[in-house]
Amino acid sequence: MSPRLAAIGALCAAGLVGGCSPPPAPPAAPAPVVAPPPASEPEGLVLVEAEALERLTDAASDELLPAPAPDGATILFHAERRAAPGAPELVEQHVLSLVLGPPPGATHLSPAERFAYGPAWLPGGGVIYLANVTGPIALVRAPSASPGAPLSIVVEGGRLTEPEAPVASPDGALVALTVRTDEGGHAVALVSVADGGVAILGEGRAPAFAPDGARIAFVRTDGGDARIFVSAAAPGAEARAVTGPGYDCDHPSFSPDGRSVVFASNLGFRERKSPRAETLHLFVIPIEGGEPVRLTRGTARAATPRWSSDGWIYFSTDERGSFDLARLRVRAPSG
Repeated sequence: MSPRLAAIGALCAAGLVGGCSPPPAPPAAPAPVVAPPPASEPEGLVLVEAEALERLTDAASDELLPAPAPDGATILFHAERRAAPGAPELVEQHVLSLVLGPPPGATHLSPAERFAYGPAWLPGGGVIYLANVTGPIALVRAPSASPGAPLSIVVEGGRLTEPEAPVASPDGALVALTVRTDEGGHAVALVSVADGGVAILGEGRAPAFAPDGARIAFVRTDGGDARIFVSAAAPGAEARAVTGPGYDCDHPSFSPDGRSVVFASNLGFRERKSPRAETLHLFVIPIEGGEPVRLTRGTARAATPRWSSDGWIYFSTDERGSFDLARLRVRAPSG
């Protein structure tokens, strides 16, 4: 039920990529030269082309999918806890809001007895998220990010198969989200907030609207790699690849000017001879394509980034064990 990593789990196949051991040297011959092992990652979370790292939470639960308000004062996210570390069963999953203060503090928004995840903002301070308020998972909305705010159903439970990661268009007319297809893959669905109508944009997952609302970035599997594509925000629109092959990407989010996207990726896992999903870090790439710029590295993972209109990039990191919320800024060019 959890979309979460879905966020990380959505980094495709988890196969090991390893090199062959050199053959043993023949008697009396010099030992073969063995290439040195790839450089190990530094401990923790280390900034590369980024600055101003701030840790925002430190809780036993996993805190995921941060969604900053347009004014940057409040962050929506969902927190989940499992019966035991690594266990598949969720025992809690709630939508919360975090006021950045002072004084900072998190508040539960979703009903305590229900499962809820994937929050996003609507214009005017409204909130949408996924919850089992009536049984099967439904897309719901509230007029504000206030505890006890009345909920209304946008799409009834059962109409969307395994929905994940909803995001609202800038004008609030549409919600894009991931759904499971009849064939077992993923597709990006567009939901009309006014009447609950659902249309399929195309194959993909983890959608994000551009600031102008005319384009959507999403992840699509191509040649075995999870790549970022961009298309017009209309069903059947032709999609163009932004990232190259050879690595996996997840959860793109547009920059405030719409010219770049931040995303999580395992870029470089083959060079490190690492398992495909062992490392996960943040990168930025121009929307017209080019070379990704690394923002983070280290033994800790960084996932589910969201670029705020005020320039902060919010994300989740497991540097302290469970996933906590943090934020950083892209380093300004020198000179």
